[in-house]
Amino acid sequence: MKSKTALSQNFKKELGKYLLDVSKLIFGGAIIAGIMKENVEFVYVLSVGFLAFVMTAAWGLYLIYQPQK
Repeated sequence: MKSKTALSQNFKKELGKYLLDVSKLIFGGAIIAGIMKENVEFVYVLSVGFLAFVMTAAWGLYLIYQPQK
């Protein structure tokens, strides 16, 4: 049986991978929403989408490459 810290590290890495997948979906959604020509400001959609993409990807990468204690 693995120790509690090993399970915690494994969980953090899996959560980080999940967040990277979510960040890709956010990026694609922002691009598609900008292309659809709805009554939304194109620059606003791209800037908010890009900001959410960067923050989610950074959080995911931090969880994956977090130093071992």
